[in-house]
Amino acid sequence: MIHKLLLLLLITLPGLALSVAGTTAQSSPALSLVAGVTEVIPDLVVDLTGPSSAVPGQDIDPLLTVMAANRGTADAPGTVGTIDPANGYVVDLILSTDEIVPEGYASPGPYGEDVLLTGGRISNTPDIPAGRSARLSEGAAIIPADTPPGNYFVCARIDPGARVAESNENNNTNCWPLRITPPGQTTTYNFVIDGPHSVPFVLFNVLNEGTIRAVITWTGDSTSLTATLTGRRRPGLPDPTAPYAQVTGPSSLTLTYTVTPDDLARGVGWRLALTDPMGTGRATGTIELTVPFDAGRNEFFQREKISLRSGDLWPSTVTTGQFLSNLAAAPGEGLHALISLLQACACNQNRALERAGIFRQSFLPGRNSFGFIHKGVNLADPDLAGLVRAITPLEPEDKIDPHILLGNYSRFQVVTEGDVPDNTVLNSDGTLELSVLFARDVALANIQAILGAEAISFDAITDHLWRVTIAPAHLSSLAAHDQVEWIDAGPAPQMPDNNNTRATINVNAVQNANINPGPPLAIAYNGLSGAGITAGVQDTGLDATHPDLNIVATIAANPLGSHGTHVAGILAGSGVQSSQNNAAGNPNGGTPFQWRGMAPQA
Repeated sequence: MIHKLLLLLLITLPGLALSVAGTTAQSSPALSLVAGVTEVIPDLVVDLTGPSSAVPGQDIDPLLTVMAANRGTADAPGTVGTIDPANGYVVDLILSTDEIVPEGYASPGPYGEDVLLTGGRISNTPDIPAGRSARLSEGAAIIPADTPPGNYFVCARIDPGARVAESNENNNTNCWPLRITPPGQTTTYNFVIDGPHSVPFVLFNVLNEGTIRAVITWTGDSTSLTATLTGRRRPGLPDPTAPYAQVTGPSSLTLTYTVTPDDLARGVGWRLALTDPMGTGRATGTIELTVPFDAGRNEFFQREKISLRSGDLWPSTVTTGQFLSNLAAAPGEGLHALISLLQACACNQNRALERAGIFRQSFLPGRNSFGFIHKGVNLADPDLAGLVRAITPLEPEDKIDPHILLGNYSRFQVVTEGDVPDNTVLNSDGTLELSVLFARDVALANIQAILGAEAISFDAITDHLWRVTIAPAHLSSLAAHDQVEWIDAGPAPQMPDNNNTRATINVNAVQNANINPGPPLAIAYNGLSGAGITAGVQDTGLDATHPDLNIVATIAANPLGSHGTHVAGILAGSGVQSSQNNAAGNPNGGTPFQWRGMAPQA
């Protein structure tokens, strides 16, 4: 009896090397020594990472990484393994306000403390050999829809039913902090409608399913407004550019639309535009826009998005697949698209891209660019490893200034010399004056052929930038040409604007000028005027004989032109010619000293 007691005491001493019945063993958490026999058993642990925030009703499974590991010395059975499926481990994903999870299986249902996420029991688990790990996923982990906003933990508990005998049953839970945010993000925008061709709009992004809701309120003589929701084209419809939703009515006007997975597959960018059905009204108001918002997905999106003036795009393997499909079906040698890289390119890497058939042309924020991709490009080419993240095709509306696309022509209203109102885009006959940029690889003959088919008239500004007059009905068809990179407003007219500039930057107050309209015509400065200062202008095309300029010296360069004279006039033009006649004897049309420069006595 004494010998038996001594043996039992020795066996329970931790860290003691024993020699029992001819067998030597070192006790450890993964070993149990009973009557001289070493028992080898598993020790299951779990680890997880996930998003920093989520919304009620959101499925966070795509953003979770759940890793199960076996620290023991025996293989652990899973429910779909071969060791002992009937007694295999499972993993519960639990929402908790702390990191303490009760023993046993969690219960599903509406929100409550330590509730099992919907679909959050990972029950198809593999065997895990000793010292190995496995990534687990069930396909869903949905936050209860009635979960209040606040700070929580999503906890993973492995083997909650204690099916697997383990050396340590106290290390089966791991938690990740998670903030539950309100189910939508609301932003308020101000707008003004001021007569014909005034179309205020909002560009915004939607990253997950849910409801878009816009509440529009206003005051003014517009008794009714139309709100139109559009996004990237929907090829399945007879008219792929048809609105997603449209409502007309008095203030307060509400528009709603439920975003579907098919909608999300077409792109993240949306547009909400307002118009006065009568076309002549005036309104000042606000748009309160609520969109589905997933903070976790938004974190990824902000890092990966391509920002265009027409809206944002999210490059992905899906957009790459769409582009490669388009490329295979397209005639010619290739297509233009947006190229997203994983890293900044060294010269040898850029050459590798070009050898593979990828030619970057115009560079965008981030590691994105517009360029040309040859047919036969192989993105699995080892030379491209670690370089290309995605290729995104462009739709026609991606290539048009949204003010022009939506008909907000009032943005381009200007007042020319003599206070004559004009529009730099919309002509009196309804045609449009535009600037059209073609890709750098497009030949002159090809440009002329496209514009000959789409435009009323056209002429070159540079080799690839063209001034174009076009009917609005041809705008989208022009943008649909693969060779077109961007469509913008036509060149703005050159106008004397020193008087507006001085007022905007408070130069008038600094000059403190007293003007005598004459006769004799005179001006006296009580403030700073540049007197005694010599300023230099590094430019070409300077008219040294211009009566508004006090030229000290010039260095011969190009023949006389306008740009150097223009810049020197902004800096130090006296403005004496503003109210006089030009060299041809025609009135310049200004008031005395109206277009003087910033330092007119320099």
